Amino acid sequence: AYIHLLDPHEPYQADPTIFEKLFARSIADAVAELPPVESAALSDYHALTWLEIFRDDRRLSPKTLRGFSPPAIAHFSHLYDCEIQAIDREFGRLETYLKERNWHDRTVTVVTSDHGEAFGEDGQFYHASYIHDPQTHVPLLIGVPGRSEGSRVPWTVSQLDIHPTLLELAGVAVQRPSGGAPLCSRNGKITVEQHRPVLTTLDHLRADPATWEAGIAFGSLRVRPTEDIFTVHVHDTKGERPARRVSLTQIDNTSDREIRFAAESYFLERQRFNRLAQDIPAPGWGTGTSSDEESLRALGY
Repeated sequence: AYIHLLDPHEPYQADPTIFEKLFARSIADAVAELPPVESAALSDYHALTWLEIFRDDRRLSPKTLRGFSPPAIAHFSHLYDCEIQAIDREFGRLETYLKERNWHDRTVTVVTSDHGEAFGEDGQFYHASYIHDPQTHVPLLIGVPGRSEGSRVPWTVSQLDIHPTLLELAGVAVQRPSGGAPLCSRNGKITVEQHRPVLTTLDHLRADPATWEAGIAFGSLRVRPTEDIFTVHVHDTKGERPARRVSLTQIDNTSDREIRFAAESYFLERQRFNRLAQDIPAPGWGTGTSSDEESLRALGY
């Protein structure tokens, strides 16, 4: 079963009961503590619907939010936190449902997300605006029957790994060219032993995949393109190594093996992606059917 939940997602419709449980005060009291202009903007933001946000043009723009005080931005993110808590509660209901029917011990459960959300990091808000960690580092929780103890995998992995992992757990010996690899064996034993470079792309609403922004995550390293197509910028999110520019033509002179590997991975993955992009048909407009509309509504649109 595939269960698609739009929350946590804009609009940030926070449950007042959850807010009070998490932050020990009501939404009204939290808003009242903010400066007057910000208090007025956020007074009913937790209750706005999708139509009110977008149709009625009540969405707070990133430009407006960049002028907000840290407490106001924190309140903005707290509304999102309430949605996370609400989804956690719904997942608990699903787990209970499976247990009541004796299905839990033969069911693999996976929880993940298609993106994260930014709340002021690097001056960014919402999502689909850049490819740094706040928007790309997403949860991946896998429940395996028969394993009572949880464990945290410290390695960089990709959502491409979900498909082969599910095949492995189901005992299905099918090879798929997904680019991913199983994260565990059929008995649930973790098989990942090192970081893997993970490519992220952002289309910026451009049709040609060859023009999309791209980046690599490899452990704590983040690789981003520069204005020179043969040079990348490598940043260490832990701050253990200074940021540096690495040229493809001078890569053999790079002494740090991890930085060299991350930079090489970017160029190789970008080439592979561009080759795959050539097989994607050009986008075009078409006429939808009633079943198309029903399918979109079923997804929450």
